[in-house]
Amino acid sequence: MSPALTTTSAPFASAPAAGFFGRVVAGLAKIRRVSSNRRRVKALLDLDDHLLMDLGLTRRDIDAALATPWDEDASTILERRTRRA
Repeated sequence: MSPALTTTSAPFASAPAAGFFGRVVAGLAKIRRVSSNRRRVKALLDLDDHLLMDLGLTRRDIDAALATPWDEDASTILERRTRRA
């Protein structure tokens, strides 16, 4: 009896492509999230100083977070600053 032939199934054949496209999709999702969070952090500048103090923030904290590179999440920086206080 001859051994059965095995074929490569489609999911395994496209694994490198799926990995590449998965990384692209993840990268685009990160850009979207970081951009959205950056807009929200920028909106904090519309609050008055007393409200910012209630949040444990200053305008200087917000400016510093927004001064980071475009691909860094400004909200994460603000979160770290409020935890230090």
